[in-house]
Amino acid sequence: MRAGSRRARGFTYLWLLAALAVLGVAMAAVGPLWAQQAQREREAELIRVGIAYAKAIEHFRALTPPGAAAAPRDVSDLLLDPRFATPVRHLRAAYTDPMDPGQPMQTILDPAGGLVGVHSASTLEPLRRVAWTDGRHTIEAASRYQDWQFIALSSP
Repeated sequence: MRAGSRRARGFTYLWLLAALAVLGVAMAAVGPLWAQQAQREREAELIRVGIAYAKAIEHFRALTPPGAAAAPRDVSDLLLDPRFATPVRHLRAAYTDPMDPGQPMQTILDPAGGLVGVHSASTLEPLRRVAWTDGRHTIEAASRYQDWQFIALSSP
């Protein structure tokens, strides 16, 4: 009776090892797909954040009172516009770079030092290979995320 019990335990152990091997192969196949899906989600978030910055700069310009600076100096001017006595917020928060979590979006300044847009600092290669547009803003296809520039349009 003891010999049969040992044989049964050995057989169960072999089945467990086989099941773990199959699970390992399945995870190895699914892992890259999960990573690619996560990168697609970060790309979509980068586009959402970049367009939010561009629209906030456009809104800042549209509300410019006569004689005031037409471009924000930096992101803090978008968060709380210093040109008005009552709080005017063109952007809800200073969003971080989705492709480089925890880091701020990089700013693009005009020759006079005014904020005109943002871009990512990431040198990773995008999955998106074609230009993107929302009908108003366009992001050209590029070889790195840092080449995707979210520039405010000059007129609405």
